[in-house]
Amino acid sequence: MRWYILRRRIVAIVLVFSGATACAPHEMDCIDPACELTILYLLSYFELGRFVAVGDNGHVRYSQDAIQWTAATNGTTGLQFNDVAYGKGLYVAVGVSGLIAISEKGESWLTVTSVITSNNLIGITYNNGSFVTVGQNGEVMVSEDGQSWQQTGPGGANNNLQDVIFGNDKFVTTGALVAAPKTYSSPDGYAWTEATNAVANPLFDVSYCGGYFIAVGNSGDYQTSADGINWNAGSQGGNWKGVACTGNTIVGVAGGVIQYTVNGGGNWTTDSITASVLNDVIYADNQFVVVGYNGEIWRSISGAPGTWQNVSPGGDRLDDLTFAEFYIPLQESPL
Repeated sequence: MRWYILRRRIVAIVLVFSGATACAPHEMDCIDPACELTILYLLSYFELGRFVAVGDNGHVRYSQDAIQWTAATNGTTGLQFNDVAYGKGLYVAVGVSGLIAISEKGESWLTVTSVITSNNLIGITYNNGSFVTVGQNGEVMVSEDGQSWQQTGPGGANNNLQDVIFGNDKFVTTGALVAAPKTYSSPDGYAWTEATNAVANPLFDVSYCGGYFIAVGNSGDYQTSADGINWNAGSQGGNWKGVACTGNTIVGVAGGVIQYTVNGGGNWTTDSITASVLNDVIYADNQFVVVGYNGEIWRSISGAPGTWQNVSPGGDRLDDLTFAEFYIPLQESPL
């Protein structure tokens, strides 16, 4: 059990439920019965951190540590997933022809039947109380619960939006109109403003680095922005499919190559690790995790890029992944 995390969160929740003087934060001593009841209730729950990766032909994998992966088979057969996000107690995955499916733990999945688009949905994120998904023909949809959705735009034939992220109080989505890059920003997922791009090639992924956005795409093009509106160009070679970052450390994937920098883009290192195509990378739980074709999964052993461990379970292509922490009843704990 992650006691140090659980201990911290018990104090935080007690302050909400039992009043600011209920418990002494430095030692968790109770000074009234309400605090005791709250702690007993919370100690009956286990905090679970879980990666979930999704992809082709119903291929869904989940893992507590990014090392041992388990296949999810209930409700996923034949589904073509492109991306997944977590919020409001649910994993929400999106895919071809307006596919949306939900799962509490990433194990069993239920397809949302109220599909309102036939466009392929390619990217999804959760933040600021809303899920936002993007896709073909400028498709953008917003949901507060992952099940009821509203189309919001910006629309446009062949305006294919590839990914969406939240940072600096706004959603940012990137993609391509035929062979030209497209970038939009929105404070709420409903009203979208187009930005002027600093690169000439299509963009496939976007991430927020705790102070700036980075969007990556074809021919090694990438662009960075503090506000999601004004962008600066960079280039590193390769057709980038995914990018993740923490502070000034940026990791991108292109083909079977991982490219990274630890100083915000000044000097780049290339690790050729596989013959398979890598599709996405995230930074979560103090490590970078990469997914790709043939069910390949790689993780950074030391937490920082440079030394990579192949933890691939095999199987069909994996397109994207996410990480979330949530509570489950103690009797369901994997320990």
